[in-house]
Amino acid sequence: MSGDDHQRPRGLWSVMGGGPSPAAFVTDDEPATETQQSEAPARDNPADGAAHDGPPQELRGLWSVMGLPRTAALHSSDETAPAATVDEAALAPATRADASVRRTSHGAKLSLLLGVASLPLAALALLPDFYLKFPAMAAGFLALALGMTAAGEIRRSRGRSSGMAAALVGMSLGTAGVLLGPLVFVKLGRQWRASTGRDLTRQHLEQLGLALSQYHGQHNRFPAGEIVGVDADGDDLPLHAWTTALLPYLGEEARHRQVDFRLPWNADENYEPLRGEVAAFFAGGVQQRSVVLGPRKYGAAHFAGLGGPGEAETGFANLGIFDRNSAVSKGDVTDGLSQTLIVGEIGHERNFRPWAEPGNLRIIGRGLNRDLSGFGNAAGTGATFLHADGSVKFYANDVAPDILRRLSTRDGDE
Repeated sequence: MSGDDHQRPRGLWSVMGGGPSPAAFVTDDEPATETQQSEAPARDNPADGAAHDGPPQELRGLWSVMGLPRTAALHSSDETAPAATVDEAALAPATRADASVRRTSHGAKLSLLLGVASLPLAALALLPDFYLKFPAMAAGFLALALGMTAAGEIRRSRGRSSGMAAALVGMSLGTAGVLLGPLVFVKLGRQWRASTGRDLTRQHLEQLGLALSQYHGQHNRFPAGEIVGVDADGDDLPLHAWTTALLPYLGEEARHRQVDFRLPWNADENYEPLRGEVAAFFAGGVQQRSVVLGPRKYGAAHFAGLGGPGEAETGFANLGIFDRNSAVSKGDVTDGLSQTLIVGEIGHERNFRPWAEPGNLRIIGRGLNRDLSGFGNAAGTGATFLHADGSVKFYANDVAPDILRRLSTRDGDE
């Protein structure tokens, strides 16, 4: 065959620009010549390649053949290209850099702080004063508003701000602080005051019952409901009340000695000893402790006696043990001492009178907590009464008025 018919095929090495392949393609019918056999070891040995004249021929890589830029050029056969390095920081997401500068929302922190503060402030609603309910409501509403604002800012910050959990907790606690006061603590406060007030009322009524018993033991009668004299014109002149007669038995001996019983209770000479407060005349759960009459201020009475004429099933009957210039003894209480009401609790503050004022007597009327001039307690649930035998009992509003009226008579044969 001619030389044209035996052109050698070009291998990958040749295409890459590395010259002839280390071992020329030969046909099965032509063995390799000595020259071809000697070329292969010369290319395999880099030291031998250095003896050739001219610069080393640059290898064309696969990237160059494909028309793409090469990442690393081979400068010589005896130099190895450094391995390419990858900058992981450059490939990291942008949020990694932002994470180091994230800040907690100040609004979220304030919301959490106010939400926590609103809970103990809500407990102020246990007290009866109306203005004490506002601190918890103010703190709760602020926590709710700040938390909502902070949550919106955090969502819009796209990861630059944190504190969503604090904002949500602050809003939850603020809502609880707003609702706990009026829905829970107000009711608990009323129940607590009613319970503690009832205990104090019972204690003071028992003290009055003991004082009445001691007075009866010394004078063989109960004190008059009111002492009424006659003035220069022949008109009635109210002088003193049954409460003033009990002062020595209530630990108020010094006050009692200063009273001039020949003069009315509101005379200038009697103002100093009779204007002060006496704890035994106070019921529990009541804030008002004084009464203003004109230019003067007197200690209030939260109790009133039962007295005067009344009606019973058998006709006319006397109420309680008190009456005008009366002198009732235990023997006059024919209905039984344990079945006769003598002192009761006053419920409405607008109807309080000075404890030293004569005429502090009442009747059952239409029932408990139904009349301003009747009986009741501050909680509006009923009234506590002292019986003639010294016992004390609480009667609820649902007790029938007829039963209370029968209990209020001392000689109605009921």
